[in-house]
Amino acid sequence: MSITFDGQEPPRGLPGGRPSADQLETEIRLAEDAIAQLRAFQAERLAVLTDLEIHRVDGARSMRDWTAATLDVSHDTARALLTASEAEELLEHVSFDRAVATQRLIAAGGDGDAVDWSRRFDISGVKRLVGRQRHLIRVSEEEANREQRVRVYPNFDKSQYLLSGMLNPTGGRAVEQFLDRLADELPEDGTAGRERRRAAGLVALAEDYLNGHLGRDDTEASPTGVVNVHADADLVGTTLGEAGAEIEFGPKIGPAALQELLCTGKVRIILTRESEPVAASHATRAIPAHIRAHVLQRDGGCTIAGCNSRYRLEPHHITPWNQSRNHHPDNLTTLCWYHHHIAIHQHGRQLDPDSPLQNRTFLSRRDRASPLE
Repeated sequence: MSITFDGQEPPRGLPGGRPSADQLETEIRLAEDAIAQLRAFQAERLAVLTDLEIHRVDGARSMRDWTAATLDVSHDTARALLTASEAEELLEHVSFDRAVATQRLIAAGGDGDAVDWSRRFDISGVKRLVGRQRHLIRVSEEEANREQRVRVYPNFDKSQYLLSGMLNPTGGRAVEQFLDRLADELPEDGTAGRERRRAAGLVALAEDYLNGHLGRDDTEASPTGVVNVHADADLVGTTLGEAGAEIEFGPKIGPAALQELLCTGKVRIILTRESEPVAASHATRAIPAHIRAHVLQRDGGCTIAGCNSRYRLEPHHITPWNQSRNHHPDNLTTLCWYHHHIAIHQHGRQLDPDSPLQNRTFLSRRDRASPLE
């Protein structure tokens, strides 16, 4: 793809016809200038169309909706164009994005000094200045309080969940700090970024609440009761647990989630064939409270080498329960919540059974067994 820019000659390329870095940089700058001129052209016309209230003529709810639909752009782009339509003089001297940011600064109450000061900042810096200038009147605060919400969106088969929401400034900041503190309590292992550790901390908090662990020691497995897992015998067998299993009235689960349930709680597995139950396991395999207490006391903390976390300490089966079928203390070791649920049951790490009791290490990737072997 080639573009000719009137009046300017891009630098020559390298021998062999390859463009030089200077040529490419110049070309994208010239392209941005051309885009800015076209956006300014659109903004000028939009100013006239806004005065004509064209959106009412066409039955649109607002000029933003009309612009987004007419130009097939996002509402953010439509909003920027409409803001720029109020800043025709600025568009003659600065880039499109800076004109939009500066106009928003003016609309937020910024005076001439604030506009002059904004020239020292990049576009993100100007947006921060807009935030400082914006007035939070009582009506705006009440609207922010009314708009608070948290929504949960499971995907079609409930194998993943999306959370989104809106909080007022004080609530949002409190939640942000709280999630950061939860993330800071989890060890850094080089594989989990801050967002993933925030998610892990939020899940841990939810499990604490549901399991009744808030404010007291973790001494019982799955105090909320038995988890029923319904499994299609033929499908689970042929796919090694990758399909055919789901929690009662809940999401489908794979082999890693099933392994975690078997390790941490009271689980009853109900096997079906052609929609008819053919077998069911007993739900009596939770680690007895006195053995859990003994193991936690014996180990004194997370036994993973180099870990000093004491958050949500839990016993873990060294040889998976579905293989050993026992809760003997020699087959149990104490792990923090992160190493138990994230490193092992989510990332697939496996303990080296021959590693020292108080200095446990993980098997290398090539030595790991299949989760359901």
